[in-house]
Amino acid sequence: MLSHGMQGYRGLSFFSSRSSGLLACIRMHRNCLRILSECDLCHRSMLAMVAAILLAISFPVRAQTRLSFVPIQAHVFGDPPFPISATSPSSAPVSYEVESGPAVLSGNMLTLTSGGTVRLAARQAAAGRYGASTAKTSFLVSTKASQTIIFARAAAVVKSTIASDTPNFLFIDSDGRFFLQNADSEYDTVPANHVWDFYTGKNAQDPKITLSRDNSQFDTQTICEAGNPVYKEFYKTPGVKPGSGRFVDGNFCDAIGVWIDPDTGNWYAIVHNELYPNIPRIDAISYAISTDHGKHWMLQAPIATSPYGVGNKQDDYYDYGEGDPRLVVDTSVGYFYLFYNSRIMTPSGKGFSDHEWEHVSRAPIRDKMRPDSWEKYENGVWSRHVGIDWTCDAAGSSPCAPGQIASSLSSSIGADGDPTIHQTFVQPISKQQPGDLAGYTNSLLHTASVSWSVYLGKYIAFAEERDLGNTDEHKGAADNMTFYVSDDLSKQKWTYAGSVPYRNSSWYRWMVDPGNLSSTKTIGRSFLAYCAVDCSNPDNESEYLPISVSLAGKALPRYYSGAHELGSVTDTYLIGHKDGNGSAASESEAWKFVPVADDEGFFYVEKGKMELGVADGDAGRAWGAAVSLHARIPATSSAPERSRQQWYFEAIKTDGAEGGAPTSEHRYRLINRYSGLALSVSGSALTAATLQDALTAPIRDWDAQGAAGIFKVWKAADQELLFTAVHRASK
Repeated sequence: MLSHGMQGYRGLSFFSSRSSGLLACIRMHRNCLRILSECDLCHRSMLAMVAAILLAISFPVRAQTRLSFVPIQAHVFGDPPFPISATSPSSAPVSYEVESGPAVLSGNMLTLTSGGTVRLAARQAAAGRYGASTAKTSFLVSTKASQTIIFARAAAVVKSTIASDTPNFLFIDSDGRFFLQNADSEYDTVPANHVWDFYTGKNAQDPKITLSRDNSQFDTQTICEAGNPVYKEFYKTPGVKPGSGRFVDGNFCDAIGVWIDPDTGNWYAIVHNELYPNIPRIDAISYAISTDHGKHWMLQAPIATSPYGVGNKQDDYYDYGEGDPRLVVDTSVGYFYLFYNSRIMTPSGKGFSDHEWEHVSRAPIRDKMRPDSWEKYENGVWSRHVGIDWTCDAAGSSPCAPGQIASSLSSSIGADGDPTIHQTFVQPISKQQPGDLAGYTNSLLHTASVSWSVYLGKYIAFAEERDLGNTDEHKGAADNMTFYVSDDLSKQKWTYAGSVPYRNSSWYRWMVDPGNLSSTKTIGRSFLAYCAVDCSNPDNESEYLPISVSLAGKALPRYYSGAHELGSVTDTYLIGHKDGNGSAASESEAWKFVPVADDEGFFYVEKGKMELGVADGDAGRAWGAAVSLHARIPATSSAPERSRQQWYFEAIKTDGAEGGAPTSEHRYRLINRYSGLALSVSGSALTAATLQDALTAPIRDWDAQGAAGIFKVWKAADQELLFTAVHRASK
């Protein structure tokens, strides 16, 4: 007993050869305190210490287990399942858990589902003389993409100033004005807590950027409730009414993302509806139209809702609908893509952060978000396989009617072997079991923001990552910022491409081109990864991390890699267009493409020593802006200023017909980096002598019908450029 309970006291000086009487007393510890008072070897100052020793003898402390993982080497996605193990001197069984990352466990067999950092925990209960113990480890899983694409932090985190309860969305209006849009709604009825904010300035980092009162909404309760078809449709059900207490408003309603109609200049906003009635919460996505640049809005019918109806308080679990949308305007194929979340949880909210799926819908841009134009991605195809009416209780006494197109079924999307891709929601409700909930997981792509990289020639998804084992002040925060890539949004095949160290637990992330500071649609070899709310620094409401991208073991692309088939060894071309026979008068009218140094993917369109570009200020970003030739803007100027003379290719992947059939021709748009507008050539070809026949115009693959004003004169074919290679440089 002495050797275990007193081993921590062996070095104390009073345990000497003179202490035999004391030791004898301690061995008889039941009567020791009485004996100590008579023991001539004891000093009163030692009594307190002896009492502590006796306590340790009477109640021995368990030995530390020292549970530890057997080291796990780095792996590649595609490796077969393998066992994991942890060792300790205790004989108690060890349980294992994947706390975060692309892997699933069955017992101690680990199966990799994608690339990224896998974080594991091992736990062992107390047994015998050994206490309970936990061990943790992590290891990296690579993919073919992450072995060639390298993401790196290019600089330290930078504090930003404008943030709200949505990501910031950047866009340029028809008159060239830059806008930064975000929104916030609370569940109360205080007018100031329901806002759609539109800031305007030179760009997102303009120190003088200001909130535009003429373009913002400072009390959205009326338009989000009485003026909202989603609200009226939902609360028409007998007995369904807005909640009570902190949920008395009944609809958290935010605008998230704006598109400008090239026919009319009208603003179209995607709207997130978060309905908190006296039954479990449900989300739905709709859209709104403003004909006066945001002063007034008309909310429209839903475009994405749950295909399973509403939840019932008696349900074991339910699908809470479609929400948190992120808009991608893919003009190369002529489609809107809308990425959004659903959650599977109990009516009380259990599972809110544990079972999030990511979905995507698409619609032809020419249909301008019309509700019946959308289709959802389901089991590898785009479909309109409708579920039930989204306002109906499937557990009710009456059968539910079929839903509208907005209530179509959809699958979760993910990266590589993400198990959520194959998970399905159990219907009808009568077949559900409480244990089903434990079988659902989080999509690797949930709450993803997507941008096109002209450097990689791929789409980059910037997704939320959570570490459920983390319980510090960033509860659920992960240590990495993770990126995925895809070649084609129509196929939704994503793969892990890399990550950088960055601790956060934010839902709100977006990417910005540092070259113009006004675009979230297109980025290059470097970009700014923004975060709002719950970012790495708790003192920063918003911040961004500069990211650089490089290709390992590959020659750097000169410009957009999809244009390689143009084939000029001198990067010199004649520029014509679809209706102009694709040829210029002579090789002397050719243009040379010169890559932007350290920002490949963007390039200059050069004639002699002069560069094709647009004017500065809003005039150079306005629809119909003229193009002209000037000396190259010096490197000492700001990046947005230099971007006026920089361009990138957009491959035209459809023939402009309804449905977007692929085209067999190699046709491209030339997009100005500063404005995001396409070079539009009305003459037979682009030449230095006929620049008056060229301008920059909003992108579309249709011709306006019945449009008023100047918008109708810019034909879609004038943007569809053809290139003839010249194999000797022009003078």
